[in-house]
Amino acid sequence: MKTCGLVAVLAGASVVEGFLPATSNSLALRQSQPSCVSGKSKAAVGRQARAQQQQQYMVAAPAKEDTVAAVPHGGTLVDLNLKSDEEKKAAIAACDIEIYLNPRQLCDAELICNGGFSPLTGFMTEEEYMSVVEKNRLPNGLLFGLPVVYDTDREDLKPGMKILLKQEGNDLPIATMEVGEVFTPNKPLETLKCYGTSKLEHPGVQMVAMEKGKFYVSGKLTGLNRPVRDFFCKTPAETREDLPKGVDVVAFQCRNPIHRAHYELFTRALDAENVGSDGVVMVHPTCGPTQADDIPGDVRYRTYEVLKEETANPRVRWAYLPYSMHMAGPREVSQSAHSIKKMMMSMRGIHTVAMNEEERERENKRTTKAAIEEGIMERKRAGALSRMIVLKTNGAGLEKNCREIAVKMTMRVMLAMQHMMIRKNFGCTHFIIGRDMAGSKSSVTGDDFYGAYEAQEFAAANSEELGVKCVPSLNLVYTEEEGYVTADVAEEKSLVRQATLCCTLFIFKNDSDERNKMPSWLCFLTKKSLSGTKFRQMLRGGEDIPEWFAFKSVVDVLRAAN
Repeated sequence: MKTCGLVAVLAGASVVEGFLPATSNSLALRQSQPSCVSGKSKAAVGRQARAQQQQQYMVAAPAKEDTVAAVPHGGTLVDLNLKSDEEKKAAIAACDIEIYLNPRQLCDAELICNGGFSPLTGFMTEEEYMSVVEKNRLPNGLLFGLPVVYDTDREDLKPGMKILLKQEGNDLPIATMEVGEVFTPNKPLETLKCYGTSKLEHPGVQMVAMEKGKFYVSGKLTGLNRPVRDFFCKTPAETREDLPKGVDVVAFQCRNPIHRAHYELFTRALDAENVGSDGVVMVHPTCGPTQADDIPGDVRYRTYEVLKEETANPRVRWAYLPYSMHMAGPREVSQSAHSIKKMMMSMRGIHTVAMNEEERERENKRTTKAAIEEGIMERKRAGALSRMIVLKTNGAGLEKNCREIAVKMTMRVMLAMQHMMIRKNFGCTHFIIGRDMAGSKSSVTGDDFYGAYEAQEFAAANSEELGVKCVPSLNLVYTEEEGYVTADVAEEKSLVRQATLCCTLFIFKNDSDERNKMPSWLCFLTKKSLSGTKFRQMLRGGEDIPEWFAFKSVVDVLRAAN
């Protein structure tokens, strides 16, 4: 029996035995592998497999019958912008004072006026603010992720005053605001509910505690001019007009330059079962203020523009969102801290001991992360993916830890909600929920504040109410043999290869000639990875960036900016 013939039989048998499902993926693998040309290189086999894989992904999904245009959040797309110069002059003349907007406020005002934050028609009232902070909903019950407020330290603002809001740096009138009320926000509650922590090492908490003013001001807005930026941001109405009619539109949110894995991820999203055959992806990066160590918005914009030209994919549309990232992640779970504590104490593995005040104080200072690492976390949301957490820890301090965990467990969901709501207003019907979406790391320890999958779980549970369908992001890995594949496919194919290799080695254990003829593809798939830190080091050092990791056009823009 010849080796390649045996390999073909074993590869086919492995599918039957469950090593690989009998799908087009496994068929492509079997068809691409059993070449009796022993000198065929691994690279050649890889090119053949990648070509088949690319062909597979060009096969359209079945046409859908229920494709409808995305209805704006709340039912109506808000447009507060005045059209005529006469109206604008009259609105400006009626104002009592002028105030300059900082970059974060500028983004919020623009999205209120152009309908990106529909159904809002102004900065939130105290009732709206508290309702969104505490319940993730507007007072009328409509889901809403994060409060949208105007903050100030000024003490001279009174209800009824008309304010001319200007863009900082160029004196451009952006909007007018009629003051509704001035109130003192509950910042401790806001940070705990919206960011899951009150630690200043979290960038969102820093923003609320150290950047936002001590007063919040509500007020209806009237739009005057679009802010001047280095990049052009279309309104929701303009974006909708540019999108194809009657097809699914899958939104891809990002805030960093797009590399190969990102591109593979959002183009393969078009093959998702719930996306129509004629659907398109709308790449919709946030180009407003982000974190201090992020790449500037104008540089990111240039990377997107060169990539759009390089790829020229008719099923990929591009638009830019003037949104200030909050890095907030998911929101509060439905269970209270007390109920979680009671549930946990009833589970096996929990023990309590009496503790003195000094020991209790030490226990209370333990971080939520440390508590979670000691225990076991299970996901089991009743009906809507809620969580049960079992911690092996001492009784004193348990309630505090439970309270922090209860808030942190769903912190990323409100950011997912906010992004889904905004993209819905821009005309998207689907949204790609990424792993670790809107994540944030401690500026002190570098640890992640949130878990990786809360946003995906929340989105799946609430997509029907939001009116946006979810497309979970694929966990892609790069392999030398087959290019980008999902991690589970890479593992399955490696198992098949290893099983075949073991059988072959056993059968030909006494025949060195036959062993030497074994094709190279019998080894594990060779995975390759490059960390963001290493990529930046290579970028600064002028080293060649692997083409499998990044697009050359994007690398050129980043190098020029550095």
